[in-house]
Amino acid sequence: MGEPEEKFQNTTRISKLAIAAMLLGIFGPLCGFIVIIMISVVHFVLSETYSPFFLYPLDALVIGYLISWLPAYLIAKGSLHKIAVSNELLRGTSYAKIGIKAAIVWAILLPIFMVALLSAIRLGVRISPGVTCGSNLAGVGKALILYANDHDAYPQPDK
Repeated sequence: MGEPEEKFQNTTRISKLAIAAMLLGIFGPLCGFIVIIMISVVHFVLSETYSPFFLYPLDALVIGYLISWLPAYLIAKGSLHKIAVSNELLRGTSYAKIGIKAAIVWAILLPIFMVALLSAIRLGVRISPGVTCGSNLAGVGKALILYANDHDAYPQPDK
């Protein structure tokens, strides 16, 4: 009739951990950004005051930083170990190495980005009272012009 089906028990397959490490290494900063936003939302709900994530204390940034690259690095190391002890049944060392390299790049670049972002925000916070004052003065000037148009003269001070 027919030949018996052969079972391929010694086929190699790609390690899913290695693929997960690569994806986490590449998309890890997005996860960290989402965690920072979630911490800000929890802070908003608990304190009932709005505090945007970029003005939030350093703990949110540190947690977001660690979540962005540390899981990718640990999973990649674990997948490399699992591939090494699998007796050539698992492949995917290149995926794991990409995950490690991406995690290391993010671990180096994110503090630089955070320092640049925080310094720009501090500058903006320092400048914002002047902008508010200028906006208020512009409003007073417009009110004076409207008054002068209605009354054909500017308001006089009380004597």
